[in-house]
Amino acid sequence: MIHQQTAIKYRLLYRNQPPYCRHQPEQVLESANKILNWNRSIVTDKIVEFNRTNTVLTDRENNTALVIDITVPLTYNVPKTEAVKITKYEKLALEIKK
Repeated sequence: MIHQQTAIKYRLLYRNQPPYCRHQPEQVLESANKILNWNRSIVTDKIVEFNRTNTVLTDRENNTALVIDITVPLTYNVPKTEAVKITKYEKLALEIKK
């Protein structure tokens, strides 16, 4: 659902898509200035241990990238899980910025 809605929002897919339960995400969707990677290793200049997130949206025009990794923690565990995810993908984010 997140992949489909992100792709529609950034005009990588048209609105008349099948329901999210039937959506089969493509690993890469690309337009002139956006790339949406789904469940795919991100290749960087340096080797990064954690280089496979759920979704990465790269905006070439603004030179930004949005790293999306989904998790469903218990309510009391949200801050800890968020901190772990940020630490886990920090090196990947730095490499994507280059």
